[in-house]
Amino acid sequence: MKRWILSIIFSIFIVSSGECYEIFEIKHKGKKQVVHYDLVMPKKVTIEKLPVLVCVGGLHLTNGVYYHSDPRECTGKKWEGFAQKNQIAVLGLGFKHDSDDWKNKESYQYAQAWSGKALKRLLRQLSRKHSLDPNKLMLFGVSAGAQFSVRYAFYNHKDVLAVAAHAAGGYDKPKKFIKTKFLITVGSEDNAEVSRVDWAKFFVKHARDKAIDVRPVVIEGLAHRQTEEQNQMSREFFTEALREKAR
Repeated sequence: MKRWILSIIFSIFIVSSGECYEIFEIKHKGKKQVVHYDLVMPKKVTIEKLPVLVCVGGLHLTNGVYYHSDPRECTGKKWEGFAQKNQIAVLGLGFKHDSDDWKNKESYQYAQAWSGKALKRLLRQLSRKHSLDPNKLMLFGVSAGAQFSVRYAFYNHKDVLAVAAHAAGGYDKPKKFIKTKFLITVGSEDNAEVSRVDWAKFFVKHARDKAIDVRPVVIEGLAHRQTEEQNQMSREFFTEALREKAR
């Protein structure tokens, strides 16, 4: 039986950009795994508990090596306006890439390994201090973050309303129906390292075989990068999911 040791560190993690984020640590199989995070609440809160939008960006390259993801993927005036209008808290997650963990399917992209449990426990901790609803989640992911977001939905499907996943470099085959709704986007030219178009088609086919609500969008001429068009699709998709939940 796996033993999980959890600790919250009330210090600050300084990333290369000079931004400051809080740190959350968890041990998995004797190894310390670190998550840095950034929680942004609406300026004016009008409901008792806020749904949470969890955002996980893609990995940044440092000297040709994948290093970490940025916790501030869902920032800027459009995201702030979206969060305020829909009364949503935005939780950005940053993970450090470990190539050895990746080879063994123990890296953060595999939510079932350790990162999924880390997110659940982090949300539980934050919910004690903030007006959050950890049982009403939406996930937004880009590239490696998209892999985590989709896998987390299957790991904890009861709490996830919707997932917007962009340019994922791999998916697991769905084993059962879940109520979570998926928006899957990929660029038609996003095939440099792996065929992300083929991966998207793989997931869509098998998700539909299980009667899962999945909406694929292939963006013509786009390679491996995130666009405002995809961001706007995501915001509209999440708004629709929230309205359906409120009915």
